[in-house]
Amino acid sequence: MIVGPTLEPSDIVYEEDFVVDRSFVFLIDYKETVLFSGIVNSID
Repeated sequence: MIVGPTLEPSDIVYEEDFVVDRSFVFLIDYKETVLFSGIVNSID
């Protein structure tokens, strides 16, 4: 997973390991408004 700002060019980007060993819920939000949500039950 790579995390960093997306609206402006920046050198502040870092990489983080993301281990998926169980189901999870995720949200994509912008200014307190949820734009997208999802559930991952399994990755094949």
